[in-house]
Amino acid sequence: MQLSEYTDFDRRPEADTFEACFANVAASDYYILLVGGERGSWYREDERISVSRQEFRVASHAAGTRPLRIIVFVRAEVATALQQWRDDGCPSSGSSVLRDPAFTQEFLQEVEKETEDSDPTGSRWIYKFGDFRDIIDALRVVLRLDTNIERRLLQDNLLNELLYNLSLLATKTERHNIFPKHWWCDSVRREITIRKGDIGQLISLTSKQMSRLAIAALIYPGKALRHKAISEGLMRGLYLTLAPRTGEIQVTDAHRSLQALHDDIVFLVSSAESDQVNQILLDFMELGRRANRGELGAGTGVPAENLTILLRLYDTTEDVFKGIVQFAQWILGATESPRITRNPPSPIEGASEKIEAERATAAELKWALENRIRPFGEKLTPDMRDIAMERTVEALRANLPVDLISDEALADIVREDFDDLVVEPFQEQQDDASGNQRPSE
Repeated sequence: MQLSEYTDFDRRPEADTFEACFANVAASDYYILLVGGERGSWYREDERISVSRQEFRVASHAAGTRPLRIIVFVRAEVATALQQWRDDGCPSSGSSVLRDPAFTQEFLQEVEKETEDSDPTGSRWIYKFGDFRDIIDALRVVLRLDTNIERRLLQDNLLNELLYNLSLLATKTERHNIFPKHWWCDSVRREITIRKGDIGQLISLTSKQMSRLAIAALIYPGKALRHKAISEGLMRGLYLTLAPRTGEIQVTDAHRSLQALHDDIVFLVSSAESDQVNQILLDFMELGRRANRGELGAGTGVPAENLTILLRLYDTTEDVFKGIVQFAQWILGATESPRITRNPPSPIEGASEKIEAERATAAELKWALENRIRPFGEKLTPDMRDIAMERTVEALRANLPVDLISDEALADIVREDFDDLVVEPFQEQQDDASGNQRPSE
C-alpha cells in the first residue's frame, strides 16, 4: 500500500513528485479516495484541479484500461455541510467543516458522474464515514480482508444460498438477458387496487388480467426457496456488532435486512404448505387457461379475499427478489449497505397503516416487560388506570346492597389504590430521556 501523503511512493529520477504520484496511482490495483473538508494542494489552480482530483482522474482513466478498483469515502459531516451549503443558496464563504465548498461540490459531482458513466461493473460506491472504524469495516467487506474463518464460511454459504434462490426467481432469455419471472405480472399488479369495502365481494377482472395473474400463480416459488444459511447467519449474529465502550450488542442495517428477507422467505415457504393457498393458486391457473381459450367474458368476478392472498404472495415475491439482489450485491462489495425496502404487509388499501399502528414495537414491549406493565405485571399507564377504575367501580356498585355512597366518592376511593401503580406512558418516558419538550395539555 502506498500513501500519497508520505514518501513511500516509488520515485523516478526523471519525474517530479506529482508525476511520480500519478504513475503509482495508475499502476495500483486499488485506489482509495478520502474526501474531507480540506481541498489540499493545487495541481493546476487556474483550472481548479487539486492534486487529489487529478489523482482520481488518473485512476478513472487507468480503470478503463486495466483492473483497478476505485473506492471512494466521503466524511459524513462534509456531506451534511454540503447539503446545508446548497440549502443556504451556495454562499461564497466557507465554514469550519468546508474550506472551499464550491470546489468540494464540483469534485464530488465529477466523482458521481464518473461512477455512473465509466464503471461497467457497477461495483463502485461512494461510502460515508464518521471515523476510521467505518472505513476499516467497509474495506473489510470490499477487499475481503475478514480473517475470521467461521464468519467467512457463514457469509459464503449465505451468498451461495442467495444466488440459488435468485436462480429460482429469474429466467434467461434467448439473448441471455436475465429477467425476473414475476415481472410478467407487474403491469397488472399495478392496475389492481383492493379496498376494505371489496372484502366479501367479487372483483371484476379482464381476460388479460386473469391470464397474467395465472402466470403469477404458476411461477410462485413456494417450498423451493431456501433459508437455512440465512437462519444460521441470524442465529450466529453474523451481522451484529459489539459497541466497544458499552459492550452492548448493536443491531446493524445488514442484520435488520437479513431478518426481513428471512421473514419474507419463510412466509412464502409456509404459504405453500397451506391447502387454502394451493387451491387459490389452482383456481387462478384454471381461470387463466379459460381466459387464454377465450371462454371468459369481458369481466370475470373473483372473490376479493382470494385476490388479496394472490397479490400478497406476488408482493412478497417481489420483496424477496429485491432483498436477495441488494444483499448479494452488498456481500460482493457493490453497494454501501443492504437497506431493504418492502411492500406493505397487506394489498388492501389502508389496511397496512392500521396493521402497523396496532403492532407493538420491540422497544415498547421491552419497556413494558422491564417495568412490569399490565399484562406483564401489575403496573398501569393512565389510560389503563381509567379503564380498570371504571370496571372496578361498576363491579363494586353492583355488589353494594344499598346506595350508601355516590359514584364520585366511590371512584375517589378506588383511585387511591390504583394511583400507586400508575406509571408514565412509554412515549412520554422516551421524550423525557431524549430531552424533548412535552406538549402542554
